[in-house]
Amino acid sequence: MQYSKKLISSKYFICFALTVVVSLLSILSRELGFIERFELFLYDRSLKYSLKESEPDDRVVIVEATESDIQKLRMWPMNDMTMALMLKNILKYQPTVVGLDIYRDIPVPPGENELQRIFSEHDNIIAITKFGDAQHISVPLPYVLKSPERAGFNDIPVDIDGTVRRGLIFLDDGKTSFSKSLLVAAMILTFTFIFSLPPRR
Repeated sequence: MQYSKKLISSKYFICFALTVVVSLLSILSRELGFIERFELFLYDRSLKYSLKESEPDDRVVIVEATESDIQKLRMWPMNDMTMALMLKNILKYQPTVVGLDIYRDIPVPPGENELQRIFSEHDNIIAITKFGDAQHISVPLPYVLKSPERAGFNDIPVDIDGTVRRGLIFLDDGKTSFSKSLLVAAMILTFTFIFSLPPRR
């Protein structure tokens, strides 16, 4: 009994007990997601301050469909003819690449032939598919595309607090698939590299 009291009161036992308690609390906190939430909070704060001085890139233009646009169209999704007209208007400005973030795995008539023509005449249009997972079904590549090289997935991982902080570059399910963002960036960089080469002498 006296030996047990002496053991418990020794500094080695106290250090061991504190180590076990702290380790168990750390493991429990990580399993419950407390540590991850704290880490994400610190990451968000640091990112917010680091981006204070950054300016948006004026070489990138986002064309969005708002609720008022949907009310004007009186339909959603837009049909193939409306999509073809939208793409033609964008292509008038001769963009390096157009990243189309609207699924079109099945035709939405009218305008199937016109949309097919736009895609076949302009190989700088990158469309989207969806890889899918246990909670989300996959979406095939657009029906107007014969080759998967011009379509990238737009699956995005969501963190435990419902915030998107990461973007996938590729996924491998027996066959490697690339993200739409990577395909768009690769086309822009290729175009920039080609036109920045010095002239031959």
